Amino acid sequence: MKSPAGIWKNLTKFAFMMKRTALIPFLLKTFLALYLVQSLVACANIVPPSGGPRDSIPPYRVWAKPKDSAINEQPKEILVMFNEYITTTSLQENVVVSPSMKTNPLIESNLRTIRIRIKDSLAPNTTYSIQFGNSIKDVNEGNVAQNYTYVFSTGNYIDSGRIQGNVRLAASGKVDSTLIVVLQPINNDTAIFKNKPWYYAKLNGKGNFGFDFLPFTQFNVFVLPNDYTKKYDDSTKLFAFLNAPVMA
Repeated sequence: MKSPAGIWKNLTKFAFMMKRTALIPFLLKTFLALYLVQSLVACANIVPPSGGPRDSIPPYRVWAKPKDSAINEQPKEILVMFNEYITTTSLQENVVVSPSMKTNPLIESNLRTIRIRIKDSLAPNTTYSIQFGNSIKDVNEGNVAQNYTYVFSTGNYIDSGRIQGNVRLAASGKVDSTLIVVLQPINNDTAIFKNKPWYYAKLNGKGNFGFDFLPFTQFNVFVLPNDYTKKYDDSTKLFAFLNAPVMA
């Protein structure tokens, strides 16, 4: 029979072996767990959704204050909200305010909203239009809200007079899209030399132009370059005019 010391020695050795043996399945389980985690990570590659068709719809107005085509308004600030986030480009080149104001309004955009701050006094019983040309686009796809126009009147109705036409160079018959068509009142023969245009419109690529929301009255019609002054203040400028006034 073994002595107590020998028995104790064997028990200690057995316990140590049991610990070593127990480590094997633990390490095996740990390895398998790590392997499974790595496998899951490797398999879980993030694939972007295929998505639908490209958005081709330009932004459109959903709200305005004062509302679009409002009457009896003398706003100092105009807010226009669109259905999606927008960006504006080349506002000074694209925006046309008719009739012209002595001080151009301050126009800025933020997220979905355009803010127009009017610094000038407004004429009574007058329809004003603010044409944005191609300056408004959506943020994601760059779709252009072509020729968006905001209209309001300081009187009790919206004017509906129109003048349309086409301009070509007499010498070549070609179109010069750097020219503009200017309307001035018939009771001021020197307005084209001294004053800002009362109304003006740009030519498109085909030489066409159009005026909307005009009062029912007669205008003198001129053609000249779209420069800073928009006046015939230099005899070297291209210049043309109609021989007789035109009724809107």
